[in-house]
Amino acid sequence: MTTLTLQKAFEACQANKSAWLQRREELTQAEQAYREQLDGDSLSGRSLQTLREIIDVKKWEINQAAGRYIRSHEEVQRISIRHRLNDFMQVHGAELTAALAPELMGYNSQHPAVRNCAMQHAVDYLLSARGTKCLAGRRRKH
Repeated sequence: MTTLTLQKAFEACQANKSAWLQRREELTQAEQAYREQLDGDSLSGRSLQTLREIIDVKKWEINQAAGRYIRSHEEVQRISIRHRLNDFMQVHGAELTAALAPELMGYNSQHPAVRNCAMQHAVDYLLSARGTKCLAGRRRKH
């Protein structure tokens, strides 16, 4: 598995965004040409059909480009979150481990089902603490 740097992931995301926006512009141009052809005096069925096919292809290309953009944006988020969490653990990892120690004692020697339960309890504690922190932050803002 290749590890992307945040900068490379961001550049790929920006390129995918540009491609998506370009496809949208191409669709707008094709739709405009179709409207002009409809409004014109010389209605060529073949030309209109060709433009409809181009519009259909452009819509498909937009969906594909949007998917690539969304996935690359999610990758930027994953990398950024991973970096922030690594930084957090460097500073506060010992305290976090100490706080969760009663729940995780003997973790490695436990049966897998017990390990899963202990890990879920630890996650629940973290979620609860995060929820409390978020509520406290909202109260201060009001």
